[in-house]
Amino acid sequence: MNPVSTSESHKRFEHYANQRNRADLKNYITMVLVGVTERNILQSLLLIFSFFPTKVRLSIDEVHDDWLSSRSFSENLRMIADHYGLFDDLFKHGYFIPRIPLNVNYPYDNDQVTPIYSGNRLYAKDPSEKPQVEWKSTNESNEYYTLIFTNLDGHLKEDNAEVLHW
Repeated sequence: MNPVSTSESHKRFEHYANQRNRADLKNYITMVLVGVTERNILQSLLLIFSFFPTKVRLSIDEVHDDWLSSRSFSENLRMIADHYGLFDDLFKHGYFIPRIPLNVNYPYDNDQVTPIYSGNRLYAKDPSEKPQVEWKSTNESNEYYTLIFTNLDGHLKEDNAEVLHW
């Protein structure tokens, strides 16, 4: 998938909105977004579009991978963070835009993990173990990454102090 312009995106959205008002499709389109994740949204869209007269078979994994490799990934995460006030709460007027998608999982029981994604809630016991973090590298020899886990709420007893979590 190639990135589309804002005007093209608006045209597509308007087209889909018009399709939602079609009487023959109204019975098919019901979307409840509870615990929204990027993957849930993509699955819901694929389900809705499966009822259109011309069917296109798409792999949810391929669509998800295309989304991750596009500019939309970074822009969507920034919008989610803005919506929930994450940057305001943590950085005041500062912000950052994620460029590399991370797969983060916290070990749970035996072979089970708690995955981290937009929209899920962590309980105090979830991040008590060191997380497993993965990302796709371009395998270029001149690439270096730094991964920092930080607690911006700070140390509970001392100002300007850090906490070693794991």
